[in-house]
Amino acid sequence: MNEGFTQEYMAEQMNLSQSSYSRLESGTRGLKEKEIRALCKILKISSDDLLGMNNFNTQAKEPSATYNKPKPKMRLTIEFTEDDVSPDGELVKRLNEMIRKINAQ
Repeated sequence: MNEGFTQEYMAEQMNLSQSSYSRLESGTRGLKEKEIRALCKILKISSDDLLGMNNFNTQAKEPSATYNKPKPKMRLTIEFTEDDVSPDGELVKRLNEMIRKINAQ
């Protein structure tokens, strides 16, 4: 929207420095609530028009897809006694089988 106002004029009307107003125009600085109100007053438009809110459909819609929450990662810590540490022992074989089943899920 170009009303023909200079940056100096807009900055003065909004109680800003010209450089602050320039950053607003370039998008490197956000608008504060009081600045939105000042812009609406200067441009003689509503805040909905300024923010483009009149183009939105306000009816709630159902989500297009269900949200699948990721499964938490599991951490398994096992402490062995001296008798359990044999790599071909029965306990190690059973634990390896359990780990394979968990990882397959």
